[in-house]
Amino acid sequence: MTPTPKLYRPRKLERVEVAWKDAQADSVYDGTVEGYADTALPVLEDIGYFVKLDKEVLVLASCREVESGTVRFMLKIPRKLVLEIRPLEHRGEANAL
Repeated sequence: MTPTPKLYRPRKLERVEVAWKDAQADSVYDGTVEGYADTALPVLEDIGYFVKLDKEVLVLASCREVESGTVRFMLKIPRKLVLEIRPLEHRGEANAL
């Protein structure tokens, strides 16, 4: 079994970029079992506000309301599929959040 990679640990609601392997379904594939089974999973990247990371899941929010602190458009990625978490800093905002 592949060991889980050590990941960057963001602050709550810190802007991050996440690389992760996506599960894949293909309803139009017409070919051999081996032909499909041997294809690699796609690697995707998402940008969002860090909400949570535990043994099972990474949670990102796509939007946040600054004054109220509420978040919207949530994404849950299974922890085992997360490859990397990278911090995103905008000019002059390294300590703003």
